[in-house]
Amino acid sequence: MDVKTTVSGYLEQNKDNGGNALIEFIKRSFNEGKLDHNQIRRAVLQRFQAQDKTAVFFGSLLLQLDKEEIHELLNEKL
Repeated sequence: MDVKTTVSGYLEQNKDNGGNALIEFIKRSFNEGKLDHNQIRRAVLQRFQAQDKTAVFFGSLLLQLDKEEIHELLNEKL
């Protein structure tokens, strides 16, 4: 399974999960037009400190995509 497919599936499963702090941060930043790799890195670090291994894994996969791929996926899934 490739990275883009995995990220897409995770977004689809968690897009309406208000308890997922990483997804909520990504949604908010994306809607404000502020989402970039540095914002995602900060969010992953915060989730690492909170010991949220799933969010760290997902964030690490997300960081492997380029900006256009990230925005394409978020437009499609969120």
